[in-house]
Amino acid sequence: MTHTFYLRLYVFGQYVRSISRKQKIDLKKYFTVVHPGVPVIKPKTACKPELEYTADCPPHVKTVVDNLYQQAFNP
Repeated sequence: MTHTFYLRLYVFGQYVRSISRKQKIDLKKYFTVVHPGVPVIKPKTACKPELEYTADCPPHVKTVVDNLYQQAFNP
């Protein structure tokens, strides 16, 4: 896995998994990762997925996930 986009996506998933275990909250049930509409071929640093939150997502969960997303995709 040497492509920057997919490496960062993997790191984001690991962050979510780690925090979910620590806080004993299943963070992944509150959002969906939306892959970019174009094929990710070249290693671009500007290419990021979007996050879609569920209607019942608590505000503190959204804040935590947004922070993890920023850590993974804006190193």
